[in-house]
Amino acid sequence: MNEPTDIPTTDQPPDNGQAVNPRGVAAAAGLIAAALQQVIPKVAELAASAEADAGVLFDAQLVDEIAAAAREQSDVEYRAELEELREQVAGLLAAAAGPQTTWRAEHETIPIELYTNRGSAREHCEALVRRESPGAALSWLVWESDDEDAEPEPEELAVTVDGEEQLTGYVIVPFTALPSYAPEAGDE
Repeated sequence: MNEPTDIPTTDQPPDNGQAVNPRGVAAAAGLIAAALQQVIPKVAELAASAEADAGVLFDAQLVDEIAAAAREQSDVEYRAELEELREQVAGLLAAAAGPQTTWRAEHETIPIELYTNRGSAREHCEALVRRESPGAALSWLVWESDDEDAEPEPEELAVTVDGEEQLTGYVIVPFTALPSYAPEAGDE
């Protein structure tokens, strides 16, 4: 859904200095409410899916109340209610996604950047080493675990210069990023 555009209210004159047409504001509010009515079934479907997948509670009545109130409120108040709904939907989507492996590219333990995939973290480190050693052969040293269910392990970039492999200090480190704090999981 597109972001709502700025609609002048009766408290603010438009940029062109002309008076605000109350019917125009009412028509714009009607369009916004109609758009929200199209989104509500999709939000409810996402909520049901997230609730089934992740045990997330979702108040569908709140969505209906926000939609009803939006029809009656000014644009400023509507935006606050819409933002609350967006935050609730974002929380549902994050909860449905579950934990993600995130990769931190670093040099000698100094963080460079975070990535949602291993390939991008590797690519960033490789680009930095190529600036320092153009044309050198690069390889990744990967720590491997015997446990099939183990989390991914850190990987270190090596460079081969004059037939000798040397560590570069560039490492990508995996870690699990949770979508939100879960008190029932306990602090570990």
